Amino acid sequence: MIPANAAITVCVSSTLAALSLSACAHGPPAQPASANPASFTADSSFRTLASRIDALGPRASSRGCLLARSGAGYELAADLAPAVSPLPAVEPGSLRALRDADSFRLVSRWGTDGEHGPYVGTFTHHPPPSNHLAVVIALSGERATLRSTIADGPSDVDLDRARVVERLEGARAVHALLVVAPDATVTIEVLAEWLTALDSLDLPMALGMVLETDRDLAPPHESPGGHDTDRCEALPTLDVDGPIGALTPAAIRDALGPMRDSVAHCGRLAPTRAVASGGRLRVGVRIAAEGHAATACVTDDGIGDDAFRICVVEAARALAWPAPAPAGFVDVYFPLVVAPDLSASHRGMCRAPRS
Repeated sequence: MIPANAAITVCVSSTLAALSLSACAHGPPAQPASANPASFTADSSFRTLASRIDALGPRASSRGCLLARSGAGYELAADLAPAVSPLPAVEPGSLRALRDADSFRLVSRWGTDGEHGPYVGTFTHHPPPSNHLAVVIALSGERATLRSTIADGPSDVDLDRARVVERLEGARAVHALLVVAPDATVTIEVLAEWLTALDSLDLPMALGMVLETDRDLAPPHESPGGHDTDRCEALPTLDVDGPIGALTPAAIRDALGPMRDSVAHCGRLAPTRAVASGGRLRVGVRIAAEGHAATACVTDDGIGDDAFRICVVEAARALAWPAPAPAGFVDVYFPLVVAPDLSASHRGMCRAPRS
């Protein structure tokens, strides 16, 4: 048996399908011809930026930041993952709904966070909000309103940049997601100044907008499924007269080597919020005298995604083992630690390249 502290840690990357919000989409305004639709002048408006998202995305980026300085202007550098499609236009005055509410509901490619208030949809990729806490920074030029997805999260109105950063200091401890939602007329230059200030908090950021809709965007609850054969409290009890074999710790470690790639593959096949949030599994495998897995199951599931768990058990059953010596059955229990997927984390402004 492998000791419980000999965990295998695996990082997986996730992408989810977007919701459809065609009923509330008004269609983007016509955009000017541009050699690079991701490039903007300093005085371009946020409305203009948002109007180009459907043409640009979804798309992947390895830069890990939302906005980059490019000559006298700016470039949208982020992974694009619109929560709704097509993306509606950013309407002037839409932030009023946030100022009049006590909280908000976040709509992202991970689902919905929050239970009350107007919807804010993100269109850049980000990790699932830790503990369902996201804070929207609604920008009206040089002042901002704060609202949260949970009742006791940061909430305030009419703050300048320094006060916003001060109010959000406490959010660092819980690794809250910051959603920056400018008004339609806010310029990209002003947005860049806000992102620069918020970068001091070292928290994941996304760009978003108020979604003006009467529809309930919360996904329907689905009861968990799965197969009973992939879960167990422990491996079945062996017949007392059955042969008991043995494997060395080194042989067990070598046999478990392929599990790292297998679990990463399972994460790509099941790119859900539960998997991206990370967690711990405990897997049990019974090895037969010939060196194949006679049975395998998950004894402790700290992730809770059926498709992911089933895939992991199938990978464990497919492992190649040396024949036990002496010949007989060997039970192996091992933990798998799936690290949270932070590949979608973005800072606000891209760092300037080193000269």
